[in-house]
Amino acid sequence: MQYDRFTDRARKVMSYARQAARAWRHEFIGTEHILAGLLDEGAGVAAKVLKDLNVDWDDLRGRIVALAPPGREEVAKGPLPFTPGAKQALEYSVSTASEWKHNYIGTEHLLMGLLREAEGVAARALIDGGADYATVKAAMHDLLGVKTVQPHPGEQALLKQMTRFWRQFGILISSGVPILEALKIQEAEAEQWQVRDAVGRIWRTIEGGKPMSAALQEVPSLFSAGVIALCRAGEHGGVLDVVAERIAKGLENGALALSTAEEGEAVVGQATESAGVVDRVSGLLEDAVKSRASDIHFEPTDDGGRIRLRIDGVLSEYEALDDDAYNAVITRLMIMANLDIAEKRRPVDGRIRINLANKDLDLRCSMMPYVTRTGRKGSMVIRILDTSAPVLELDRICDGEVLETVREWARRSNGVHIVSGPTGSGKTTMLYSVLLAATTPERKVMAVENPVEYLLPGVLQAEVRANIGCTFPVLIRSQLRQDPDVLMIGEIQDRETAMLLPAISMTGHLVFTTLHTETSTEIPRRLVDIGLAPWLVKVCLSGAMGMRLVRKVCSDCREHSEAAPLDVLSGLPDEQALKSAAFVRGRGCERCNGTGYRGRIAVYETLPMTPEIRDMIGENVPPSDLREAAVETGMVTMRHDGCRKAAAGLTTLEEVSRVTYGIT
Repeated sequence: MQYDRFTDRARKVMSYARQAARAWRHEFIGTEHILAGLLDEGAGVAAKVLKDLNVDWDDLRGRIVALAPPGREEVAKGPLPFTPGAKQALEYSVSTASEWKHNYIGTEHLLMGLLREAEGVAARALIDGGADYATVKAAMHDLLGVKTVQPHPGEQALLKQMTRFWRQFGILISSGVPILEALKIQEAEAEQWQVRDAVGRIWRTIEGGKPMSAALQEVPSLFSAGVIALCRAGEHGGVLDVVAERIAKGLENGALALSTAEEGEAVVGQATESAGVVDRVSGLLEDAVKSRASDIHFEPTDDGGRIRLRIDGVLSEYEALDDDAYNAVITRLMIMANLDIAEKRRPVDGRIRINLANKDLDLRCSMMPYVTRTGRKGSMVIRILDTSAPVLELDRICDGEVLETVREWARRSNGVHIVSGPTGSGKTTMLYSVLLAATTPERKVMAVENPVEYLLPGVLQAEVRANIGCTFPVLIRSQLRQDPDVLMIGEIQDRETAMLLPAISMTGHLVFTTLHTETSTEIPRRLVDIGLAPWLVKVCLSGAMGMRLVRKVCSDCREHSEAAPLDVLSGLPDEQALKSAAFVRGRGCERCNGTGYRGRIAVYETLPMTPEIRDMIGENVPPSDLREAAVETGMVTMRHDGCRKAAAGLTTLEEVSRVTYGIT
């Protein structure tokens, strides 16, 4: 930022902006604080124009506070960072000074910059207060004597038509209308021949195999370089609908020009910079998908941030970013997830649907602020769900005794069946697989989830929306009135949901659900702790499974392991037989990123529901006693199952030890 060109009044505005941010207990400087600084300064050109326009200053201050209420905690000492919106507004101020051929940056340029950043709090407050961009710009020109050529009425109509074109185009494609079809609709509805002719040329060029951004270049009189750069960014990021609305707003408030000939270098540079951020984010998402990452972690540091990928259950470093790049990436992702980019004080959740590498992906975004030495910054975690082709066939995710057990679950007519394990252990995939196996033409199958991860054929799936009162218990009761045969409950989270299980089961319904416990033998006690009577658990619980995911040895670099940790086998029933197996390991290669592992498989244990085990559940015995009795009955534990898979060359004993550490 060219602060050396700021006038004394403009510098005073920025000082007042910092004071306002601290007074409102905000850990950032946003457009709202700069506008407050302009009001506090009160004597510059900007203040004079607002007074001439009869803007009520007290009302304007009230609008600012309503849009950006004060925080609750005192702000730590140290410099406060500018929000991306504030940075953009200041850049617009610089470009406004250049367009007006001023060699300084004054309060008038700051006010115009705030209005050009149309999505900021300041612009919203000013527009609501009667000071929109066009009105303020005209008043500025009259006051300062800036020479401008008033657009011809025909040009004004054309600009209005193009603004409408981009807005309607964004609405159409966000509704699922293909790009070509959306353009043809716009061509038919265009009122002016220039627009009708241009849109026709565009869709014919696209039909010939070119992207839309390339097609726009053939009509420079209606599509400026800045518009084309933003369009290209939208194509790369898969968010053309969002970008279309941004272009419409830019044309409306003057931030974008209609043609390349009218456009300043600053606007093109800003659009190109936005495209660079979009390309960076798109490249990151593509790399994550290609490397089979399940999660992407964006973590703030004192001097910027770092990105890590969770691949096969283990986090690995991807990239370190400086402060500007990290904030730009986070802001870009928040825009894609339809989150408020000005909200940096409380946790927010969002969702991105995108197609990458020919896969339909559902990205679940969780954003939360954290404190660093340089201020509060956002941390984001993205869960990647490939909705195009999930592996849900039972015989592809389990085998042997476990396969027969879950097939038996699917054939039953009633009873509660619970799969347990920590987050990311494969519970939902297992549940979906069993549910599909239980889905037949003779049955009505329903599910309540939070959220719905995959859409299953033949299953009616409802999603929890706690903010409108659609909780697990409310939705379950409603579904029971719709005559289901099979019901899946995404997770037992509270006592009210748990108390419904016996009634559902004992009235002839087959139920599948999940619970967070370490092992299958802890499931009965956990249900009792939630609020069920032991005798009810004994009656309704028909199946209990514990599971984990272990990494598979890479098939490209597998080799014999000379030093396998055989102590992991200690105490297993077939310890001696397992010790004689030829264990393998992964040497590490390019395909597995040097880890020696690629992909994951599950290790299981299923609690045998014998009369003796049921009696112990009814007596509420400790989980350790229940586990001992289950092993004596013949239960294969997760550690035992993992060691068998290691002996078969599927994984390593080190991996089994890591995943089942602390489980006997």
